Amino acid sequence: MGSGAEKKRVVLDKFFKLLLSDDIPKDQSEDNLSVITERRRKRIIAFALTLMLAALAWTLPALAAFNEATDPGGGGISLTDSGQVEVVGTGLQLVKQVWDTSNTCLASSPADAGCNGGATSTSVPAGTTLNFLIYVDNSTGLQATDVRIQDAIDESATGFTYVDGSLTWNNNATATGAAILTIYTDSAANGLLDPVDADIASSVDTGAPAGRDNITIGAVTGQANAQLNIPGSFVFGLRFQMVKQ
Repeated sequence: MGSGAEKKRVVLDKFFKLLLSDDIPKDQSEDNLSVITERRRKRIIAFALTLMLAALAWTLPALAAFNEATDPGGGGISLTDSGQVEVVGTGLQLVKQVWDTSNTCLASSPADAGCNGGATSTSVPAGTTLNFLIYVDNSTGLQATDVRIQDAIDESATGFTYVDGSLTWNNNATATGAAILTIYTDSAANGLLDPVDADIASSVDTGAPAGRDNITIGAVTGQANAQLNIPGSFVFGLRFQMVKQ
């Protein structure tokens, strides 16, 4: 048995010889010529049908295909879908509130609906002792590193007097989004010394009039406080007391 290609060549050769051959004798009458011509026509048609049926059984090479490409060489690179990448930048908001000694929030900056109906200021009689709360809610999942805060105290005749030894704080117990009463309560968990030292915050006297007039939190320039890092999804809170003049 010959190869498939050889068989195809033989069939095609027979077909073209049949088409090109002239087997009609020259001395045939016109009637005989018509009979021979008709016989040849039928023979060509039959052979053509045979050729078509045979062609259906042959395996032909694919010359093109939809969305097909050939690597020209040099190595291929396969790209697959990556996971979604989202870049998020969130600013940490500093909140300062004033509370009375019965643990009622009197005013907040920025405004908070849970604090006295959203009040941003309040009036109290002279001599009233007030608790001040400063907090930062780190609602991101990442640690906020080297946070620095300063709060200047108004020492004027209508200002405030800082209560020595009143600094307290908390940094890793209050979950993000907590109610302000929870933040306020938790911020009293750990006591701090007033003088500048290696703890997280201090109260300092910047000059006349005499008295501590600046609260520094974190590694503020010129201070020796410890660096403040706020864990992701936690609230840093600091409290201190002052008396209204």
